[in-house]
Amino acid sequence: MEAPASPTPIDQGELNLRKRLKSHGAEDVMKREHEEEEEELERLLLPDPDQLPVVPPSAVHCNFVA
Repeated sequence: MEAPASPTPIDQGELNLRKRLKSHGAEDVMKREHEEEEEELERLLLPDPDQLPVVPPSAVHCNFVA
């Protein structure tokens, strides 16, 4: 007989989720995941002011300069 295969990354993630559900309670885990999703969404949607240009490009530059 063959030895059982080691868990795939998906299986390992499910095991970690089950451990968290048992140790912290389902509501706490769901709340934490929601907060993490909100933080990621905010990071993706809101620009980083340090990366914006000091002066916005002109309309001519945007429309006609490649």
